[in-house]
Amino acid sequence: MADEEIIKIEEMIDKAIEEENFQLLNELLEKRENLLKKGISKELAKLILKKDKQRKNKILEMMEQLGVQAKNIKLGEKALKGYGGIDGLNNTGGRFKGKG
Repeated sequence: MADEEIIKIEEMIDKAIEEENFQLLNELLEKRENLLKKGISKELAKLILKKDKQRKNKILEMMEQLGVQAKNIKLGEKALKGYGGIDGLNNTGGRFKGKG
């Protein structure tokens, strides 16, 4: 019975990762941990280990992409600050320092 429940949770874990729903992912991992304590077959344990390695790699890729996006946002923010306010070249503290 525990094996069937774990298999269902495994599918939900994959879906949570795909949807980037990490709150649900944590809840599912806790449920799975409690079921694992009851004991599972050796084959299922091997499958879980294999899938968890793949999941870890996928999450690491997501984290790397978020890091790149954050860096790009910071660069964009710096560029916008360089132009000052909405009034463009007539700003006093921006890139053109009031030379408009």
